[in-house]
Order: sequence, then C-alpha cells, then structure tokens
Amino acid sequence: MLSEVGIFNLYLKFLPLYVLLSIGVIYSAIKVNANKLRSSFSKSQREVSILSEAIMKVTVELFLPFLIFEKTYRMFSLSELKWLMICCFAYVLTMFIAAFVNFFLSRIGYGGRYLWFLMVFNNVTYAGIPVLDSLMGERAVFLAILLGVVHRFFQLSVGIAVLKLREKSSKDKLLKILKAAFLNPLFLSFVLAVILNVTSLKLPQKFMGTISRIGDVAPTLMIVFLGMRIGEILFAGWFKNFKKVFLDLVVRLVSGFLIPTIVVIVLFKIFAISMLEFKTLFLLMSMPPAVFSYVLIEKYLKLEANKALMLVFGVTLLDFLVFIPIRIAFLSFLANWLNTAV
Repeated sequence: MLSEVGIFNLYLKFLPLYVLLSIGVIYSAIKVNANKLRSSFSKSQREVSILSEAIMKVTVELFLPFLIFEKTYRMFSLSELKWLMICCFAYVLTMFIAAFVNFFLSRIGYGGRYLWFLMVFNNVTYAGIPVLDSLMGERAVFLAILLGVVHRFFQLSVGIAVLKLREKSSKDKLLKILKAAFLNPLFLSFVLAVILNVTSLKLPQKFMGTISRIGDVAPTLMIVFLGMRIGEILFAGWFKNFKKVFLDLVVRLVSGFLIPTIVVIVLFKIFAISMLEFKTLFLLMSMPPAVFSYVLIEKYLKLEANKALMLVFGVTLLDFLVFIPIRIAFLSFLANWLNTAV
C-alpha cells in the first residue's frame, strides 16, 4: 500500500491530521496571546494550558485505555506473543544503540541522559497511532497498540531508572518504579482484555460497541493535543532558544532515521517478521519523541528539562511538516530493497 503512495499523495493523506494539528495550534495561539503567557525557559517549570493538560490526562486515563481494551479484546491471540517479544527486543536494541551514540556525544560536551531518553521513547501513541490509522488500517493500529504497551512499560521502568541513575537507590524506590509501570491504565486495560480474550468470556455486543465508540475518540484527541502543545511553545518564544539544542536536535532527527533502520533490518533477519510488521515497527520507532517523555524528564532530571522541551517540540514540528512523509517514502524503498535481497 505504501509503495504506491508518492510524497504529494502522502501529504494529501495526512491532510486530516494537519487540520487537527492546526486546530490545536490556532487554539493555543489565541490562548497564549489572550493570557499573555510567558515562556518558562528560565525556570524548571513552565506554564501550560489547563485544557491541554486535561486533554492529555483524559486521553491517557480514559479514551486510550478504552481503545486498547476494545482492539485487544477483539483481535488478540496467543500468536501475538511473538510480536510482543519482538517489541521488547526492539526496545532493548534501541537502548543500546542510543547509549552508544550518546557516549560519543558526551565526549564533545553534548547529549546526556535526556537525549538518550528522547532517542529511545518516541511518540508511539499520540503520533504513531493516528499516522498508522490513516495509512495502514486496523491491523497496523492493533500492532501499534501492543507496541505502545511495551513502550510505556519500558519507559516507566528502565527509562525512569536511567533518569534517576545518580540518585541513591533503595528497595522502596525500585518498588515504586515497578508499581508505576504495572499499574498504569494502558497496561491494566491491555491485561484485562487479554484475560477476557484468552478465557473466552463474552461481553455484550452493545457494551463493546459503546467501548469502541469511546476508544475511537482517542486518535483525534491525540493530534489536537499535539497541536496545542506545539502552539504553546511556538507562541511563547520557543525560537529564541533554538540554538541551545541545535546539535542535539540534528542528532535526534538523524537518529530517527538510522536507529529504526538498523533495528528493523536486524529484526527482519532474525525473526523473519512480516512486511506489515516491518513497516509498522519502523514508523513507530521513528516517530518524534513523546510529550510524556518531557514530563518525566521535567520530574526526574530538572536541569535538562528546558532542553528536552525544546527538542520534543522542535522534532515534532519538523517531523509532521517535513520528515514523516519523507520517512514513509524511504520505508517503501527499504522494504523493496529487503524483498529483493531476500
């Protein structure tokens, strides 16, 4: 499907996403100017829109779990365990490659734990699911949901552990991290759906229809939320601080191509994954860094929070305007090359 889509047609396919992004950006522009918000680059905290925070919270804790539950309950089978294992392997490999890149950057005074975190934990849900929904259909969205569960688990366990490396560790802190990883709404909704699916417990059709309609709201809210966050930064003086993260931004954009390319080729050779899985994994692993990643960096690595904020929104803006369509065209070339090589 993707191989038949040119760059111009990709932009046309993304038009609904761009419209939703624009709605969020325009709303933020009006709100920022009306309330005369100031950029908080001189502080460890920044002013954020109450509404955009509410959208993020209700999406993560309500609409997205409903989407995960409905898709998993309806589509999950034990054969998906292989895909979950592949996703875990993909993140472990990504972590090592990102650590290697970050090690060399640290030698010249750049990078840091915040950059490693943003290279590993991409926007699988808020950006990835809507993009796959518009391009590749329901099966790809389901694969993205499963990868999103793995993503959030690693982010809340290994990711937070890396951000807190220099803190004194204790059994209580470790248990707290693991508790957050296991008890997040996305993971719980996935586990509940798997249990009901495997035990063949049937839920009423009308009940599942209601859950499906609630979950279908999630992709729209995700894109509007991204637009609102982009708008908040753009109209609060973001460009004045661009030079502070220029090299890190370039590294993150380049790694957004190279790391997923290495990972998917390795997985294609080792696990003989299908072409749909190959394309889904590449697109998800090459998404811009997640907004939630910035939230965690602000909480656990405050000194790097400002740079993380600029990097998240800089890469997100450039990716949606320029690089995601180019990346999709590159993916078609890569898939054809691998098919020919095989």
